[in-house]
Parts: sequence; structure tokens; C-alpha cells
Amino acid sequence: MFVKLITLIALFFYKEQWEILYIRARRKYSKNLDGNKRMFPYLLIETLIIAEDKRFYKHYGFDPIAIVRALQRIIFYKKLEGASTITQQLVRTLLNDKEITIKRKVREIFLSVLLEVKLSKTIISELYLYEAYFGWKMNGIQEACLRKNYNIWDLNLEQSIALIARLKYPEPRFLSDEQEKKINQRESYLIRQLKTWKESNHG
Repeated sequence: MFVKLITLIALFFYKEQWEILYIRARRKYSKNLDGNKRMFPYLLIETLIIAEDKRFYKHYGFDPIAIVRALQRIIFYKKLEGASTITQQLVRTLLNDKEITIKRKVREIFLSVLLEVKLSKTIISELYLYEAYFGWKMNGIQEACLRKNYNIWDLNLEQSIALIARLKYPEPRFLSDEQEKKINQRESYLIRQLKTWKESNHG
């Protein structure tokens, strides 16, 4: 009932943006993805979810828990923290909408719910990887793998972590010591998170 209400509101207020978004998503999907079959190693998708959206399989496009946590950090610690889900990031990327306003954020949430009604989690996660920015000459997972000399269809743990770490810290053309340090710290963090994730789910 909740999701149906959100979709009705979204279609009423954001019909034009939704049509653009869905056309672009379908075009990218038809061009790059093979039906509902997973195209990438599950390890890569798992690392993406742990890094960017731990409750990816539990929400309907936006994460209320992450939003509340981000608001608390802003109010009590004056610290900005991202609360966007993978679906929201995909919406923002496909619409090329970089406006930093509450209005844009609200619109993004409604469109994300609509997108999750129309597309599976598998398609959304893989579309995001196809569109995400990993650094200089790394627009999307294909270019990122090409630049790093990775086999896109046979990524191991180390390679998956290296790629996903660059979503937070995109690799520039010329990597400074400080930038390399941030990427290495992100990789170490993701290794710890993966270990905790596996222990909590299989322990």
C-alpha cells in the first residue's frame, strides 16, 4: 500500500522526469544487460552493496534508517554524511542531476521507488556499475576494468575491492600520495566490512 501510494504521487508530480529516466534506463539495459541474468561476479555486486547500500535488498529505493542517521550527524556533529541508496545514485546519474537541494533529493526518492517497481534489484545494481564514475577514463565498470587491466567477467576479491573503493575516491589521471592513501584506506575498510558481513550472515 505504501509503495503504491508513493508511485502514484511520483507519477503525478514527476511524470516528465520519470519518462526520461525510464527511457534512459531501458535503453542502457537493452544495450548492456542480458535479461535478468547476472552479468558480473556476485563478489563484485556484494562488495558494491556493502560499500554503498547495506540494506539494498531490504528497502524500496530509499533507506529511511540511513536518512535519519545522516540527519543526526548533521544536527549533532555538523558532519555531512551520504544517505543515498544505489537506486538513488542511479537515478541521479541517469538524469545527470547534480543540483544540491532538498527539492532534488525528494524528487530522487520518489523516482527511486518508481524505478524499483519497474526494474529488479539485479538490473539496478548492474546498471549502476555500467554508469558509475571510477576515475579518469573510467566512466563505467567496463572502462574501469580496461584501465586497470582486469577481466570484467572474472574479477577476484582484491580487484572487486579496488574497483568499488574508487566509487568513493575516483582515481585521477595522476595519483598523488594522499589520494593513493585514501584509496588504500577505503580498500582496507571494505575488506573489514566484507569479513563482518560474511560472519554475520554465515556465522
